[in-house]
Parts: sequence; C-alpha cells; structure tokens
Amino acid sequence: MPVSYVFPRGSGGGAPALPPLTLTSPPTLSRPFGSTSGTLVSNDATGGTAPYTYEAAITYDSTGSGTAYISSINGKNINFALLTNGIFLQVLITVTDSLGATAYANAVVTVESVAAGPMTPGAFPASQNLDTGTTAASIAFNPVGGSFTAPVTYVASLISGEANISNVGTAVSLTGMVDDTVQFVRLRATDSTTPTPLEADAYAVVSVSANSDNPLTWKRLVDIDLEDAANAQGPFVSGSQSVPLLNAATGNTITATLVNSMNSGSFANITSEITAGDGWRMTWAAIATSTNVKAPLKIPLPIIFGNDDDIRVTIVGTTSQPVSPNSSYWQVNKDTGVPPNDDDADCWGGNRILKNGANTALYLKYQAGGSPAIITNSSTPPCPLNWLDGSTEITMTCYLPRYTYRARISHIGTGSSLASDLGAPSTAASNNALRGGWCAGNNAVWIFHGGSNGGANGGGNQWTKISRIIIERRTLP
Repeated sequence: MPVSYVFPRGSGGGAPALPPLTLTSPPTLSRPFGSTSGTLVSNDATGGTAPYTYEAAITYDSTGSGTAYISSINGKNINFALLTNGIFLQVLITVTDSLGATAYANAVVTVESVAAGPMTPGAFPASQNLDTGTTAASIAFNPVGGSFTAPVTYVASLISGEANISNVGTAVSLTGMVDDTVQFVRLRATDSTTPTPLEADAYAVVSVSANSDNPLTWKRLVDIDLEDAANAQGPFVSGSQSVPLLNAATGNTITATLVNSMNSGSFANITSEITAGDGWRMTWAAIATSTNVKAPLKIPLPIIFGNDDDIRVTIVGTTSQPVSPNSSYWQVNKDTGVPPNDDDADCWGGNRILKNGANTALYLKYQAGGSPAIITNSSTPPCPLNWLDGSTEITMTCYLPRYTYRARISHIGTGSSLASDLGAPSTAASNNALRGGWCAGNNAVWIFHGGSNGGANGGGNQWTKISRIIIERRTLP
C-alpha cells in the first residue's frame, strides 16, 4: 500500500504546492532455490523535489533468525545477502526528497523452498490495493508446478496483518479486514512424496486504504481487555507459546506470543494465567533469593509503523509484593525479532517499581544509548508505598511522537501522578532526547511483564497483574 507524506510547500498569495511525494510497492523479488543473494529494485518515486534518497529495512523474516540482511543500497537497488531456501522477507522502503519529505512502500523478497518449482499468485498481481471500507478479499493462486506428487495439500496462513483467513485448495479468502492495514498471506503446498514430502510457498500482499479520519484523533489499533472471559486461558508453561487474544478495537482475534521464564527457583512455584474478571496475573512464591519472573508478550499490529506515526501505549494493572527488597516491571519494547529483557536498549519506555523497607521507588526507563536509564526515583518525585500493596490501580502511558527528540511517560495511581520526558543523553527533564526514527518498519510491540523478590526470601506469594493493554496511533499530514 503506497503511503504518501505531504510536505507543505508554497507561500502566501496562493502559490501552488508541489505534488506530494509518493512511492508504490515494487513487484515481489522471487529468487530460485539455492539463492543466497538478490537485488530488489524499488519503483521510482514521484512528486516531491528531486533528487531522491532510498533506504530500506527488513521488518519481517519468516525464519525468525534475522540472518538475512541488506548488504548495500545503490540508488534504488536494494541488495540482500545470506538468503536461505524458503525464506520470506517483508521490507519497508523509504524515499526522501531534497526538502525532507518522505514516503514509504512495502516490498516482499522470497526464495523458493524446493527445487521442484514455485507457486505464483494467479489471476492478478500479488499486491492488491483495496478501497477504504473493504473488509473481504479473494486471492487465486496458481497450483504448484515442477515435480510435486499428487495429491497436493494447500494451507493458507496470515504472516502479518489482521484478518480471518481460509482456503479451499488454491483459492484463499480474507474477511474481517480493517482500514489502513497490510495483510501478508502465505499459501503452502505439501505433496505426497515419501518419506519426506516436498513443500513450496507462495505469497500475496493485500492492503486496505486509510480512511479520512481527523488526523488529530488517535486511532485505536489494539484494545485487549484481559479481564474479558473471551481471553481467559492458561496456566501458561515455561517457554514460548501462542496466545489468542480478542482485539476489541477490530473484533478480530490476534495471535500474540508469550515467553514465560525465570532465572532461579522452580517454574512450578509460578502461576501465569489470564482469568475472567482478574486479568493476566503472574504469581510466584519467594522460595529463594533473587527470583526473577519474566514474561514478555509480543502483540502484532494491523499496520506497519512509519516515521510519520505518533504512537501511544497504555497499560493498566496492579501489583502486590510484600517482600523487601522486590520490584515489578512493566515495559514497552519495539520488535527486534527476539524476546526483550528488562534492561534491553530497545526499551521505548516503562517502569520498575522497587520496594526497599519503608520506601518505594518508581524508576521510569527510556532508551539512552546502550541501556535504559533511571529518570525518577522515590524522592523526585515521591512514589506512594501503596502502589505496591495491590490496592492501587496504576495506569502507565508511553507517548512516543514522530519527528521529534522528545517522548513522554506518565503514571496515574490513587493519590499520585508521575510524569517525565524521555530520551538521551541526559536524565534532566530539560535535556532528554529520544532517537529519531524509533518506530519505522515495526509491526509488533512487546509488552514486558515481570517481577523480582531481589535478595529477599519468603514473604508469601507476590503478584503483578495487567488488566488492559491499549495501543493507539495517529499520522499527521
């Protein structure tokens, strides 16, 4: 889906503005089996003011390894290295004109999964650009070719985006699509060769145009009520698992990825589950010192973030930790392809509430070069002790604006409200700066949920609970 950014030009007296800078998606780069490199050629930008500069970033790697990379960009030629058989890459291309206007386009790179022959979308190009308000689409793939042995089974899946997907053979249907989204669809063919069946993949891109909402209005992308009975599930095991969650903003079910872990003690002493009326609660018994519970949750989004987007992430919940010292973590991280840790440098913002005797400190984190930094504590400003006794509902909001070097995080609880600007290189509110381009190319958000009893032992069960997660976006002209 072409995304245009209009940089206002012209002056008084009715002088006309130049045409907006626009970039459309290029054809899919399909490489034969065994290829390890390839060159994707971007379409030419139109409008704006030449000369143009092209950049690109890999936003999705179907292998999950992140090994493939962009080795160089020469003009509009984007060169890839370390490709592997069967790989599917989602790429965000950015073009900038001489006056600083930008535009974006999505692209796809694939390598055949077997030497037997590829599948290709049939009947129309792989990229469908649909009008605002379109909720359903059909894709007619061609049957697999080469030396596949009949019968061949076809299974469709949604790589990214948000929609319901089904297929009958090579005919794929999408329903429940929403405006301003991009759906990446895969159709996998498996033949009857024994003992090892052959496989081949084909891909298609279906986008729905944005509506004409007031750009000053926040658009709710994700609204997950974890106290809703529809989301009840668990207890979750240690390790990675898929978690279906109802997105009340669209009415669709999204598949999140939860990674439960702890670095001491026994997982048998932890309960991590979502229950009706209570939300996502993590409970653990302090049977050893320095017991850390960590559960990052990856939430897919129906859009791909661009540099023009303002993003706002809100987390609502409570925490109860009677042991001292102890702490609980809520944190928002961008998607780098691997589960985040509480001290990762890709932290957009978040908190660590620490109890130490009769004192409670709220550490607000932000990205500052190599690691998150502390910008507030128990004395500046004061943080009430009841924020850690389970009686106070806390609302944490991370606001991350586009084209700026400032961001903001705020907390609201009974009798207290804390807020601070975020950024680097200084912890002083007057000199905080967030790196520009923080969100370009991301189509998922990690919510980091965790806690620790520090050096304490005993004290009964401790818990931290998230009851609601809201992710909003606005794109100003």
